[in-house]
Amino acid sequence: MIYRTGETITFVAYYTANGEAKTALSDVTGTIYKIGTSGSISAPASVEQGDGFYYKQFTPTENGIYVCIFKTADSTVDQKHIAGIAFRGVAGVNNLDNTVSSRADQTSADSIKTQTDKLQFDGSNDVKSIAQNTELTNLDDTVSSRLASADYTPPPSTADIDDQLTSLHGAGSWQSYAVNALLLTLTDDEITALLDSQSNKPMSVYRGDSLTVDITVLDTDSNLVDLTGATAKFTARTQENSSDSIIEKILDIYDPINGKMKLELTSVDTTINVKSYPSDIELTFIDGSVKTIWKSSLEIKWDVGR
Repeated sequence: MIYRTGETITFVAYYTANGEAKTALSDVTGTIYKIGTSGSISAPASVEQGDGFYYKQFTPTENGIYVCIFKTADSTVDQKHIAGIAFRGVAGVNNLDNTVSSRADQTSADSIKTQTDKLQFDGSNDVKSIAQNTELTNLDDTVSSRLASADYTPPPSTADIDDQLTSLHGAGSWQSYAVNALLLTLTDDEITALLDSQSNKPMSVYRGDSLTVDITVLDTDSNLVDLTGATAKFTARTQENSSDSIIEKILDIYDPINGKMKLELTSVDTTINVKSYPSDIELTFIDGSVKTIWKSSLEIKWDVGR
């Protein structure tokens, strides 16, 4: 990740015990190192975020790549030492403080060059002014109205580009190769829930991925159900008869008149054990009546990058 000068880096560690989140670790510490230098850097203490996540924040004063080693003496965790890494902003990137589209494009630059190429110079390299030269009519505005050198932002140098590529992809020789195109199609799920007959279409997602599910609620005659004033809650449990939920989410009813709502699961929500979790969605209407409109499972699948 690229950070600008002075931005705070957050290092994160996820502790587990027997494959499940390990909470309430009171002795988690973190030591920060800058890659390529000796010695460690002092930083604030680690903080528990919850559900096995612990973090440490650090604002470096030098450009570079930093790594944080989290440590605990707790003997029940699956791994006592965990490394988190973050990349510091490359020098000069923060000077790119405006969009490229706000500057002159190549066509405009070529047009200006076409006119300036017509200028003539004397032996001292001073511009000749020839009154009868009709091209002088092209000088139709003052020089001071044009971009000043102090306002010009030069493009990144070769060294800047190499540093940025190295920070993103690692050091080495950059060469072009002919490769076959690889197309990845990512699609979110869509469910039509029946008010008086539970939909049983399962949801599935790779572990650690986010998931957005658009849901339309219909009655038994396939008419849209008005959800004005209603609330909807998604619940997933490890066992159907368990009293403890592993995920609870309030859905966004973004178009109540047309019975439309949206379930959004973050990557944090889906970073759980790979299995099928019994799940349902309950609607609570404005009059207080409750209806289960979807009951099936949330399937968490293995991801290769785990």
